[in-house]
Amino acid sequence: MLSTLKLLFLCFLGIVLLGGVTPSHAAVRRYRFELRNSTHSRLCNNKTMLTTNGQFPGPIIYARRGDLVIVDVINSANHNITIHWHGVKMPRYPYMVGWARVCDAVPY
Repeated sequence: MLSTLKLLFLCFLGIVLLGGVTPSHAAVRRYRFELRNSTHSRLCNNKTMLTTNGQFPGPIIYARRGDLVIVDVINSANHNITIHWHGVKMPRYPYMVGWARVCDAVPY
């Protein structure tokens, strides 16, 4: 027969091992943004503006804390684009917004 201490140890070990096998609740959220120049009518005037997926303002990114967010950006505009995020805490960076060459989105 197993002693009480050995039984408790085996129960603890089982809980730890099963806890490592349970699925995580974090999700992978993938977005595809196509940036292009589009002509829109605002205040009875046609204007060419940069849109994301044909929308202005662009689409909303939905995510929860701990989710992995992957954003594929396709630049179909006729000039270079810099993407940065407002209100997102970034790891190892004290501010919530990055700008070009400081904490920008690096393509890979």
